[in-house]
Amino acid sequence: MIQALYFQEAIRDLVLSHSCNVDPCLVCELSFLFHKMDQSPGFVCQSNNFQRAIRTSQEALALGLVLTESSTSIDGFTMIGLVQTWNRFMLEQFHAIDDRLLGKQCEIQAVKVTKCASCKGCLSVEYDNDNVCNLTYPTGSKKTHFEDVLVASLNCVGTKPSWCGLCRHFQMANQRRQIQCLPSSLTVNTGLDQGTNLEFWRDQCAQLVTSSKGGNNESGQSWIPERLTLRQLANGHLKGGSDDLSPLEREEILEDVQYELHTVCSTIVDPGTGQALNVVAAINVGDFYHARVGSPVSQWYLFNDFSIDPINVSEARRINLEWQVPTSLVYRRQMNRVSSEQPQIVPVSTSSFGFEVLSPTWGHGSPLTFLPLAVDEVPSAGDLVALDAEFVTLKPEQKSLVEDGCWRTVRLAQRAVARVTCLRGQGPMTGVPFVDDYISCQEEIFDHVTEYSGIYPGDLDPTTSTKYLTSMKTTYKRIRYLVDAGCIFVGHGLKNDFDMLNIVVPVEQVVDTVHLFQLPNRRLLSLKFLAWYFLDKIIQVGTHDPTEDAATALELFQRYREFEALNNVPEVLCQLYKDAQANQWRVPRQL
Repeated sequence: MIQALYFQEAIRDLVLSHSCNVDPCLVCELSFLFHKMDQSPGFVCQSNNFQRAIRTSQEALALGLVLTESSTSIDGFTMIGLVQTWNRFMLEQFHAIDDRLLGKQCEIQAVKVTKCASCKGCLSVEYDNDNVCNLTYPTGSKKTHFEDVLVASLNCVGTKPSWCGLCRHFQMANQRRQIQCLPSSLTVNTGLDQGTNLEFWRDQCAQLVTSSKGGNNESGQSWIPERLTLRQLANGHLKGGSDDLSPLEREEILEDVQYELHTVCSTIVDPGTGQALNVVAAINVGDFYHARVGSPVSQWYLFNDFSIDPINVSEARRINLEWQVPTSLVYRRQMNRVSSEQPQIVPVSTSSFGFEVLSPTWGHGSPLTFLPLAVDEVPSAGDLVALDAEFVTLKPEQKSLVEDGCWRTVRLAQRAVARVTCLRGQGPMTGVPFVDDYISCQEEIFDHVTEYSGIYPGDLDPTTSTKYLTSMKTTYKRIRYLVDAGCIFVGHGLKNDFDMLNIVVPVEQVVDTVHLFQLPNRRLLSLKFLAWYFLDKIIQVGTHDPTEDAATALELFQRYREFEALNNVPEVLCQLYKDAQANQWRVPRQL
């Protein structure tokens, strides 16, 4: 579902252009994730921080978008409803940050006109904008075009009792939507979480099969059209492209809007049990992203967890309602030219945050454990920054015993960043921290892992902590600023730290001592052992301290530079591994 949003160009540009000081902000977290996806093509991008933001959103919790521990099996209809709720929820988040920018991108702009059924007088006119079109279906099994259902759903005719000032009493009133503007990305929820709607789809698909040559549907027909046309009339009504128009209606046509299928999200259901197994998305990724892969098939890809396979458009439209239920569709408007009135979204530049993000923000008035950078210490390309991060466990790893007697991991441990420390890497104050953030945590912590993290119960609780607390968003911005400035990060096992921070750091900006002091295809050595061997220091006594670990990694890098200057790195590493093996890869106990 995140990929379905990412490959809608208007939404992606809107999200990437967003930056605010509101915390928490789901759009900011999604922007950070989209940036990571942009910067790391071909690599898996975890969405830990975005998921964490969703889990702490009261609105998402109220809508049931956060699944509980007992949600191991979910009814197919329930999952379809959740996906459709997710669609609307996320589009509303985008709309909240700037309705002007999103207006022509995703919003169906309309007014709802209420008229008295008796005297035909106008009772009210009110805005009725929406970000999603929920399909409503006719009764019966008559063969119907998808376009007709869509038009009827957008026009949305209804009745209700209302007070009529002209008739001087309550009358039945007719309501009709008048479309003012159609969006660039038209999102459609199929409503197939209702059994009657699903039967309607089955009838339409069956009639397609019957009408196909030879009684089968091998010709590639599908009730989901690849293209559709919506005719916008001067009176606000819509007509489908295949509708027969009267001469008067033809004169009232304001615009023929052409749409092309862009995304098909489907819920995979077990035919035997009716339980939802998965959610997949067929997406037209467009020219730019397609060029990164260069598949000869088409620009369509099937996203199924970590599996991404090229498909053609007929496969994207193909459905089998016994196990594959279309949940939501996105149609992209075909533009002949860009309207000069349409607001242009310009994504933020690479250097998206300023030096001010490194300034202390909020805490509990406790003495700072770091010295903020002065105005004459603005980071620049090539500056060394020693970094270390610590984590806590929110949920433990869960395993189950399978038939062959082996333990299988059912759920990976869920961890969260708890503390991030950055040290100056050069100058008269080398080794002095300028960032030492404890990350506020609103979720229940299963294990503080104090021995390895140095985090104690209460340290991350805003109501009891005596530490300098920040939000994950604030800390992310600080590290992102240093990355964008071109700083070189020094540390031990930095890949894990960056993965948990959900940030991409170019390889040329990373110096990892775990790899500097490694022979090819040999085991990795601990920071504790390297510190004893090269620096004659015993570290990590008691609990871990990220400041100590980062400073040690910085000293090791300096020693490595000395070995490089002497051109004896291979000899040093060979001797290192001989001595490490003799000591069983550990610091001698007598110390």
